[in-house]
Amino acid sequence: MYSISIRGRYLIAALLFGLITGFLCIFIPMLYSETVYFNRDTIVWYIPLKNFWLLGLACGVIILILILLAFKRNFISYILSAIMLAASIFIGYLSFLNVTIINNEHIYIKDLFNEQNYLWSDMNEVVLYYGEENYEEYVFSFKDGSELTLWNNPRLKA
Repeated sequence: MYSISIRGRYLIAALLFGLITGFLCIFIPMLYSETVYFNRDTIVWYIPLKNFWLLGLACGVIILILILLAFKRNFISYILSAIMLAASIFIGYLSFLNVTIINNEHIYIKDLFNEQNYLWSDMNEVVLYYGEENYEEYVFSFKDGSELTLWNNPRLKA
């Protein structure tokens, strides 16, 4: 007999989407990376933390869109919602672009709009530095004098 108002529907949708956002932000970047970058020759691959934060930001923008539409539904709010949705889709797309892959031949780092490929034959040494509070990082030194630093995470410890 009683029906939920439009405002209530948008707020419930925002609440439900907010509840599942945590799961989406944790599992979607891992699932995507395992699907797209899977290779039997890969020793270690890991996803930078910024992927999870970018996807969380994209989901947060969608929640803001739903809250905006709950309280204001006119031409300007629909235009603003469409712009925010496009921004959310773009930010969500950016969250899939970062990955670091280590295999027997090279280290491949893809970071937003930049790709780097480091061959093992070009390396002089690999050093593991220990810092305070269990902070560890690998420093790869190359023959040309350049260095690459990777923060040690559970994927690299495996």
